[in-house]
Amino acid sequence: MANLHKMEVLHALPKEAIGERMRANMLEFDVPRFKCKHTISICGYGPSLKDTWQEIDRNFPIVTTSGAHDFLIERGIVPDYHVECDPRVHKLEFLRKPNKHTTYLIASICHPEMFRMLEGYKVVMWHPVTDAFEEQRNIIRELEIGGHIISGGSNAGMRAQILFFYDGYRNFHLFGIDCSYKNNETWAGAHSGQPHAMNEVICNNKRFWTSDVMYNAAQEFVEMLASPFLHGCRFYVHGDGLLAERILLGADDINKAVHQWVKVA
Repeated sequence: MANLHKMEVLHALPKEAIGERMRANMLEFDVPRFKCKHTISICGYGPSLKDTWQEIDRNFPIVTTSGAHDFLIERGIVPDYHVECDPRVHKLEFLRKPNKHTTYLIASICHPEMFRMLEGYKVVMWHPVTDAFEEQRNIIRELEIGGHIISGGSNAGMRAQILFFYDGYRNFHLFGIDCSYKNNETWAGAHSGQPHAMNEVICNNKRFWTSDVMYNAAQEFVEMLASPFLHGCRFYVHGDGLLAERILLGADDINKAVHQWVKVA
């Protein structure tokens, strides 16, 4: 058998020449450019979903996470995709109305009953990066040669954005991804999980109730936006939650939105 040789593609050109080549070609050749213009809506289960669900554009794919799945189906909107990555058993309560139209992107660490419950529906398994990354990598090498482990944030809404970035989408409309609570409501409807310990904070001169978990998600989102990894993407946050207010603050003062965006009330 012949020896197998591997080489990274970019090494075919010296690193210092790559930028020069790219710039020269873009300036000289007037040819169409490949662009990803796909738009997708990702729906979390935050309180603002009750106020914004009618704004969802049905001309583009719709993704749900958590309780947004049944919430939208009850209102006549069947999601194209549902993303789940939480291993806890109570997540089963959010999929009481499965639909044949929906593709269920269920993480390999989810409760096995979720896979059993969705038998007969369109299900795709994916692998999320966790604290057990080394063990996960060994399992992939053993059971799925060429498999991928997908990084992302600490909740399904963040993971969904990364999943569909890999699938070619570049314009993301976010619904119900608030990172805060409203009128003593933690979610857009009933939730089977344990309640979070809430804290009152001030962002852009407005008061919000949030928690350590939600605050962390807001931090992750901005860190993701600042990453060159997602260069060229656009995110539109619908609603009036803490995350949307932080984005509004960034439109006027990006430095403040990154470093001094919140204080304890």
